[in-house]
Amino acid sequence: MAVAYALKYPGRLNKLILASPVGIPEDPYAVRTDLPEPKDSTLANEFTQTQDSIMKDKKLETKIDNNPPGGTHSKASSPKKDINPTPRRPLPRWLVYLWDANISPFSIIRWTGPLGPRFVSGWSSRRFSQLPIEESKALHEYAYSLFRQRGSGEYALAYILAPGAFARSPLINRIHKVGRQYFKSNDVEENTTGSSSSLQPEIREAGIPIVFIYGENDWMDVAAGYLAEKKLEEEKSRVLKEANEEERRRENGSAKVLVIKNAGHHLYLDGWEEFNEVIREEMKDTERNGWKR
Repeated sequence: MAVAYALKYPGRLNKLILASPVGIPEDPYAVRTDLPEPKDSTLANEFTQTQDSIMKDKKLETKIDNNPPGGTHSKASSPKKDINPTPRRPLPRWLVYLWDANISPFSIIRWTGPLGPRFVSGWSSRRFSQLPIEESKALHEYAYSLFRQRGSGEYALAYILAPGAFARSPLINRIHKVGRQYFKSNDVEENTTGSSSSLQPEIREAGIPIVFIYGENDWMDVAAGYLAEKKLEEEKSRVLKEANEEERRRENGSAKVLVIKNAGHHLYLDGWEEFNEVIREEMKDTERNGWKR
């Protein structure tokens, strides 16, 4: 949604930070082959991934990989694409039907009535298993209080994502346009002179910094983030080749991928200390450098 906003309303963002973003890659089993396959980038992982598995995956990788980490916010190596990938098992028809009918897991929780807390505890007890009992209980109660509320944003999921959680309109096909749109100056700032908007000259955005943040054991595919970073850098190079001196001076586009250690999809919870540090640094960077339009 943030990317769609940036494309629809150019000139309004200083920086775009995407934390474990959904909707970037194409379905890896589609015809195109320029995107490496994710390990487990499906919606099911949201309900099956546990803190135990996140920590076990980290311990296993540590035993296998003897190379020292490359920094505080390390970059995961891009997974190699299998030449002959194992065919994906088709999703159950009932699951596809429920998804397209906009019946979400939260709908089922609301239908279970007094059994709802027990139903949610099956997920929350696994998801927060590494936390102290009091914190785990508090998060369970918090999650259930949200899940049982009348649905709102959840009903947009079936329109944005296909069954399996891959985007119906993948952002990878238009991410390079972020920060490169034309707009009129009074589209952003109120026109106090009273002049007609049609007389305002069009300005082209000079790029904006875009930061992709993933958890080390994220079920969102970090390879998609690296591909998006590559496409953004290629677009920047193309624009600069055709730019004049003033446009080169104003150039502000950049892209990078950061990986939060010992974190899954909910990296703000699993690796909250490092995540908060990253966000603070990015905000300070924006404050220091200002905004070149």
